[in-house]
Amino acid sequence: MAGLSRSDVDVASIYDCYTITVLMSLEDAGFCTKGCLLYTSGTALFTGSKEQRERWSLLVDSVRTGKSIVPAMHGKEGFEYLAEEPEHAELFNRFMTCLLYTSRCV
Repeated sequence: MAGLSRSDVDVASIYDCYTITVLMSLEDAGFCTKGCLLYTSGTALFTGSKEQRERWSLLVDSVRTGKSIVPAMHGKEGFEYLAEEPEHAELFNRFMTCLLYTSRCV
């Protein structure tokens, strides 16, 4: 990177036709530890899922009442719901792994 360090850069605009190339470029430039950005895919898949979008639309109700909206939506608590929905449970597990791993990335 022409002898520059990450602290020398205020703004970076990186483009490529493939998402993976952009992520790898950011890692190679020292903006994060190698491998960290690839873990964001689990976060994106989970938070963008239909179930999560529906939950976000009801967030105001949860804030007002202090209660989870999962029982109102599905008639059962969150982990019970995940136990019966293995596909969504897998997204949730990937998301949790991403949070754990990316919390260690700087």
